[in-house]
Amino acid sequence: MSQELENRNNSLLPLGAIFALIFMCFIGLYISLDSESEVLEDSYDEGPETQVELYNISVNPGDNLTKIFHSIGLGNKEVALFSNLGKKAKPLYDLKPKQTMSISVDKTEQRCVNLSLWLNNEEKLEFAWNEDHYDISRTKQQLATSINYAKIVVKHSLLEDAIKAGVSKNIVYQLTEALGWEIDFIKDLRSGDEFKLLYKQVYVPNKGYVDGDLEEVVFTNRTGEFRADKFQNYAGLSAFYLPDGRRLSRDFLTRPLKYTRVSSPYSLSRKHPLLGISRPHHGVDLAAKYGSPVWATGQGKVVFVGNKSGYGKTIVVQHNYKYKTLYAHLSKYTKGLHKGSKVAQGQIIGYVGMTGITTGPHLHYEFRINNAPVNPMTVKIPRSPSLAKKDVEKFKNTLAKNDEIRAQIQRAREDL
Repeated sequence: MSQELENRNNSLLPLGAIFALIFMCFIGLYISLDSESEVLEDSYDEGPETQVELYNISVNPGDNLTKIFHSIGLGNKEVALFSNLGKKAKPLYDLKPKQTMSISVDKTEQRCVNLSLWLNNEEKLEFAWNEDHYDISRTKQQLATSINYAKIVVKHSLLEDAIKAGVSKNIVYQLTEALGWEIDFIKDLRSGDEFKLLYKQVYVPNKGYVDGDLEEVVFTNRTGEFRADKFQNYAGLSAFYLPDGRRLSRDFLTRPLKYTRVSSPYSLSRKHPLLGISRPHHGVDLAAKYGSPVWATGQGKVVFVGNKSGYGKTIVVQHNYKYKTLYAHLSKYTKGLHKGSKVAQGQIIGYVGMTGITTGPHLHYEFRINNAPVNPMTVKIPRSPSLAKKDVEKFKNTLAKNDEIRAQIQRAREDL
């Protein structure tokens, strides 16, 4: 029996030694791998961490690229990189107030790694740093649009009541421009008059919802209802039309700029505030901020650009054979404008100033028919042509669609 146990133990010893050897090898391998891991970990150097900061900027009056870059810690070296890009970077050197920019800055390298400038509500100009240069791209995105409805009840002034109703100045301006030939917004409005409006709203990144184009206006007063709807005809031109298809707009806008007041009316005999003598005042003086844009009230050709004695810097536009308009006391002209230039209705041609004989910044505006001066504020201009037969059915569909949109929004608000 003892001999048998002894033989069994002799056979087990080698087996135990084998297990011990495997265990020691495993421990050695683990220690080796762990040591190697520590060596690799110690030898890996990530380098300095890149810090990129994003700046969302709204352009203010007087801002330029240099001023903006300096405000976020970028120097003239970075400004020079963009100035060397030539015409592609021109919008950066012609910034407009209320434009928005997004600038990403590598704080480690003190470099602009990305700059996006919104040229308008839809188009973006982007500069992306790529090793040693900027890749430049223009993108146009499809913005989400919706139709909004608003009701303005006149109690004090149209602008004040509109703002209380949540309607922006932009929509009020479009309203007065659309109906300017039909309604005298100073004399005709009475307390209780109503405006029902349909207008587009566009969602713009970094801005939120922005009011777009006025699409319909229904005006109700003591004498009845007046309705006008915007419609794009077969030629691609948009205008407001009455329900019977007559075009509301005229060949001329009612005003050549956004002004604060009429500082001096049209008169056949006015005592000049500086010269002290009485003589005809063949136009109207429209007070506005210095530098305010002035636009051509109708399509035509520039027949004069330059200084005209007491008028100062002046522009004269000929509209077909019959009509002529004059814009005086300008501070400057639109770049590139010259005698012979063709201008469109609403195109900016100059800026308000106080050149010539004047007491303050304003625009002197004249309207002439067959070269005879008439009062620009009361002149009657024929209405533009009515809808073509091919557009009538499509226009009727537009009216029905606007009726349904207005009704849906009103029902939805009643359910709230």
